Amino acid sequence: MFRPQKTFKKTRIQLYNTLALPVLLYGSESWTIKARDARRITAVEMKYTKRTAGYTWTDYKTNTQIAKELKITPVLLYGSETWTVKARDARRITAAEMKYMRRTAGYTRTYYKTNTQIANELKLTPVLDKLLEYKETGCHM
Repeated sequence: MFRPQKTFKKTRIQLYNTLALPVLLYGSESWTIKARDARRITAVEMKYTKRTAGYTWTDYKTNTQIAKELKITPVLLYGSETWTVKARDARRITAAEMKYMRRTAGYTRTYYKTNTQIANELKLTPVLDKLLEYKETGCHM
C-alpha cells in the first residue's frame, strides 16, 4: 500500500497525515524530547517522506526541501506553540544563530560588526522573533 510505484503521491501524503501522524504524535504534549529521541523521530519521518517524494538516500535533498515540496510540517514542530522559551534557551538560540550568521556573512569575531548590522545585511529575521510570531498566530513553519 505504501510503495511509491503503486500509489499516487497525494494519496501517500493523505495516508501519512491520517495514519502515521497520529501514531507519531500520541502523547506528544507531555514529551520531554532528548537529542537522541529527536534524531530517531526525524529519521523515521524523513525515511517515509523521502520515499514518498521518490528520492533515494543517495539523492542530495535536505529534509527541509522535501518537507516544503510535499507541504508537510515536520513532526517535531507540532505543538511547538505551547513550548516555553526560558531566558537561558533564548540566549543559546541567539548565540547559535549569530555564530551561523557571522560565518555566513564572512565575518570573524574580530570584525566590529554588531549582530543587528549583520542580520540587516543578510536580510534575516531573528529566530526568536519568528518563534514569537508563530506562537501568536498558531501557524507552523
